[in-house]
Amino acid sequence: MKRIILGTLMFLNIISSLSQVSKQISVSTAGTLSLFFDNSEKNEVTNLIVEGVINARDFKFIRDSLPQLSVIDLGKSTISAYTGTDGTQDMGEITSVYLEDEIPSYAFKDKASLKSIILPRFVRTIQFKSFLNCTGLVNFIIPESVLEIKNNAFENCSGLESLIIPYSVKKIGDRFLSGCVNLKSLYVGICYPLTIATNTFYGFNQSGCVLTVPDGSSDSYRAAKYWTLFTTIVDTHSPHIPKGSGTPTDPYQIATIQNLKWLSENFNYWAKDYIQVADIDASSTVNWNNGLGFSPIGNTKRIFYGSYNGKGNKIKGLYINRAKTDSVGFFGCATGNNIDSLTIDSAYIIGSNTVGGIAGTFTSTNKVNSMKNCVVNGEISGKKNVGGLVGLLYGSNVNAYPSIKDCFTSGIVNGTENTGGLIGLSFDTKAQINQCHSVATIIGSQFSVCIGGLIGLLWKGSVTNCYYKGNISGTTNVGGLVGYNFNNANIANCFTVVNVSGTEQIGGLVGSNAYSTINACLSIGTVSGQSQVGGLLGLNQATGKISNCYTTCDVSGDYYSGGFVGVNTDAYTYIHYCYCTNTVSGNITIGSFAGKNINKAEVDLSFWNKNMSSKLGCGENNSYFSAIEKTSLELKNTSTFLNATWDMTGETQNGQKDYWEINPEINSGYPYLVWQKEGNFLSHNNITKEGNYKIFYNSQTKQIIISDLDLHIISIEIYDMNGKLCEKVDNNTRTIKHTNLHGAYLLIINTRSNSFVKKIIIT
Repeated sequence: MKRIILGTLMFLNIISSLSQVSKQISVSTAGTLSLFFDNSEKNEVTNLIVEGVINARDFKFIRDSLPQLSVIDLGKSTISAYTGTDGTQDMGEITSVYLEDEIPSYAFKDKASLKSIILPRFVRTIQFKSFLNCTGLVNFIIPESVLEIKNNAFENCSGLESLIIPYSVKKIGDRFLSGCVNLKSLYVGICYPLTIATNTFYGFNQSGCVLTVPDGSSDSYRAAKYWTLFTTIVDTHSPHIPKGSGTPTDPYQIATIQNLKWLSENFNYWAKDYIQVADIDASSTVNWNNGLGFSPIGNTKRIFYGSYNGKGNKIKGLYINRAKTDSVGFFGCATGNNIDSLTIDSAYIIGSNTVGGIAGTFTSTNKVNSMKNCVVNGEISGKKNVGGLVGLLYGSNVNAYPSIKDCFTSGIVNGTENTGGLIGLSFDTKAQINQCHSVATIIGSQFSVCIGGLIGLLWKGSVTNCYYKGNISGTTNVGGLVGYNFNNANIANCFTVVNVSGTEQIGGLVGSNAYSTINACLSIGTVSGQSQVGGLLGLNQATGKISNCYTTCDVSGDYYSGGFVGVNTDAYTYIHYCYCTNTVSGNITIGSFAGKNINKAEVDLSFWNKNMSSKLGCGENNSYFSAIEKTSLELKNTSTFLNATWDMTGETQNGQKDYWEINPEINSGYPYLVWQKEGNFLSHNNITKEGNYKIFYNSQTKQIIISDLDLHIISIEIYDMNGKLCEKVDNNTRTIKHTNLHGAYLLIINTRSNSFVKKIIIT
């Protein structure tokens, strides 16, 4: 369609530049065009528009009887068949056959006055020598209906400067451009080079013409027989250097896919500063580099050291298919830099090891570097260290560490080892991940290890004010937020709403925890596995410390499974100030709170709900276990927790951090973490431009209304604080009505490219 419009504009421009005599005709009977002209008009008409039905007789009239004709538009006409002696071939009394929907042979032979033509839109064939000696023709667009261009079709069109051959063409004849000495630009819209004969380009200087082909096809054309004789072969979106100078005060301005291609191919500019000034459609990258797609910016040999600010703009449809390559993402390897406000939407990214939507590897060298306000939606796949945002995150020393803040991912993340919705492996003493969330589906392949909703393996560093909502599956060390929390890693003020499944060390929040701490967190949903399965975590060991946490995840495990923790083991390992209110099922060594508590590990000052689980508190215990069964009513009584020295609001004797609070109208009356009520990180509405929305509540009609008309809503959901879905509406509905709800709830707004969570109080 764009090419038709281009041809029309070219046609109108030429009309405006001539001293013209124009005529527009509608022909109902093919072969009668001549009847619409008197003798004087035949010698004067310069511009002609013909609608209706024409045949070879009409082409002969146009060629031989309109000597001044320079511009003709046949775009609204069709060509019918003709058999006779009065066609374009001039064979005397010999009868010729002309087929429908084809430009007849010799149709415009010797028509030197012709400068511009728009062909009928349903033409299938351009016959041999159709435009022979049309020396005045400058530009020509072949319709996207044409299947075949026959021999010598444009022979000696010496004024022709550019020609567009559409993707529809299946066959090109011999010498079709012979004598086109000024043709400098040939565009071929066919993704894979046609098989052509020795004489196809005979009589045409290929070295003097630029051949432009679809994105990703240039290498194929360079290798194809006879096409390879073009000295210059470029993709449609050939790289263009962006505006700017690449400095912090005058960064390069990435505005087009051509700018992105330039950046990806010019490693000498990978230490510069960039801003993105527009949304970019990158769907054409599916054809780049012989199917490999986009070439990541930065790699293990040449790292991207610059900065990139997306300014809230999107790169949509990015395609990378490099299953044998390590460090794959929009940035392959990025270090010493800041990446801000970039959205990668509808991406398809495949690599080997260390794969991420924004960056395969993101690291710091000599300062604190940040990635913030970034969004990824799409399918991200690899083997080891695979993350929806970053595959591998680390820093070089204690003074140089990375920071990830206010980032979000959705879609599907698939890997074998260290796989997470946000980060595959975070390996840094001081790495900080804050106010991030993911709703991506996380899939660990068979025999996978360290699979997490947010992070696969958290080795050192901290995760705070983050959450995950969705489905996770894997084999070993599978957690709703983190697969394996290890070696001085800290998780605080986080929650999950999950369905987690795996084989061993499976938890609603964390699969395994060792030499690390978890504080003030909760998990909601379901957890299932075979061994070491827990509502909050599967395995807590090696001085792992858990405090001020709770879970409502229903647990199903064959053995060593518990409502809160599957196995708690080793000296100086403890769980304090925690509770669970959920169902637990299994066969061997199953406990309402813990499946197994051994080797000097400690559980103290904690509770489980005996109204929901009637099993023993601990399936097997040879250590200190002091989690106590309580009824639902007792677990809603503040005195139960004050007597156990829980740090609650309104008291100072048990501490002044005020972790806990009880309100009959919030969390079904069970204790909740104070940060839940404050809701200080649940909005995330600064992550994307789509986040500019308002929520209104009408207490009389019991309706919650979303105000922003630009927000494409997939669904709206209301969950209670135990993870139960209370209400849901779909199909871009902006109003959700509740029935008999009172207290605190989570309102989740799912859009095409994001998910927003708001804490609401319904009165």
